[in-house]
This record gives sequence, structure tokens and C-alpha cells, in this order.
Amino acid sequence: MAGLKNEPEENTQKRTSRSILDHFNNISNDNEASRLKNSILLIKHLCVNHKNDDDNELRYALDRLIRGLGSSRNCARIGFYSSLVTLINVSPSLETNQVLQSIAKQLQTGGSNSKSENGDIYTGQVLACGALIRSERFLKSSAEEQKQVLELLLEAGKKRSYLTLAASTFIINVLDMVDANQFEQVIWPALKPEILKPWPEQTIDSIYILTLIHKKFPQSLKASTLKKHLETREIFCEENIKPLGDILL
Repeated sequence: MAGLKNEPEENTQKRTSRSILDHFNNISNDNEASRLKNSILLIKHLCVNHKNDDDNELRYALDRLIRGLGSSRNCARIGFYSSLVTLINVSPSLETNQVLQSIAKQLQTGGSNSKSENGDIYTGQVLACGALIRSERFLKSSAEEQKQVLELLLEAGKKRSYLTLAASTFIINVLDMVDANQFEQVIWPALKPEILKPWPEQTIDSIYILTLIHKKFPQSLKASTLKKHLETREIFCEENIKPLGDILL
């Protein structure tokens, strides 16, 4: 895949056993049972080796899993994504910054890529951010790291229409995780430019997220703020029947 960084095979073999490479190949298998089995075996192998202070394989696994998220095959993305979520969960030493650096290195778009190749890479970026969120590593990250994850997720999610729903789903996961203080200090500043827009720029997903925010964090989304951007003090009211209808239809 163009745009996805590949290491020379000889370097990989120096650092990584043949068995672990086989697990990676089978994680992308069309057969769900095979994907699950090899994902479990991979994580077990990495946990044992990491206890023996072997960080090389852990770093390689992180890069390989993130690179795999940019695959054009859906079954491969499923296998790599589920394995990445698990790896982050069971590896406390794996820091958010390491994951972000790996995303930047392994999932690069470029002018030499085809439109579909860049689309696959944007999909990988959304899934990688989602893995940090679903593993709940996001909550343990610094405010700056959380901001970077959200900004990357929002930016990648805008690149293709079919990614909007996935990105919105992960944003909703974040809203369910954080308290009012975290939302006000970190989450809202990142979301505000993408969510608080006039009606012609709103979508079904943005309105749904806006509604959730208004319900859960009313102190952050006051009537005066809605009035400024939507020209009404409420989202659902008689005056907004037409713009809501335009979005739904």
C-alpha cells in the first residue's frame, strides 16, 4: 500500500521471531475464528516477552498493527483494530505519545497515492484514534495528547463522507467517558469549531453530538451560545423545523 511505511524484511527478522510474523499474517485472515485465535496468541507472546524486557517486539507490533489499519481489506482492518485495542489495554508502558508517533509514521497520505489509497489511510487514522479511545488509554493521557487525538480524529473523519459516522461514534464514546471539568477544559475546545456551525454546515452526526452535549454538559452549551450559532436558543424548536428537515431529507 502506498503511503504506508514498510521496514526492510531483514531488519524485521533480526528483531522479530518467525512465529510472531505468522500471527500478523493470520490476524488479517478472512476467517473470524483464525483472526481471533492469532490475535490472542500474538498478545500472549508480546506480554511474555515484554516481561522479559524485550521492547523491540512491542514497538514492532505497535507499528505493524497501526500500519495494518490502513489496509484496503475490511477483515484485515477488523483484525488489526481489535488486536491494537487489546495491546494498548494490556501494555501500561505503551504511552499515548508512542501511539501518536506511530500513526504519524505508519499512516502518511501523499500526492503519489491514489484517491482510494489515501482513503484507506484516513480510515486507518480514524481507527487508530478510536483504539486509543476504546482502550480507555485516552482518559490516562495528558490534556495535550487528548487534544492531538481529537484533532486527528476530527480531521481524518472529514476527509471522506463514509468516515463521518465512525469518527462521530468515537466522539460519542469520549462524551460518555469524561466528566464536566474534563469536557470543559479539553474536549469542548477541540470539538467546538467542528460542532458549533450555522445550520447550512450542520449534518445529522453533528446535530446528534450537539444534542448530547447540550443534555450532558448544559453549562458548556448555553442557550446564548446556541443563539449565536443556530439563531435560536434551542436545537429543537418550531423555528428549526425547516433546517432540521433539510438535514434529515
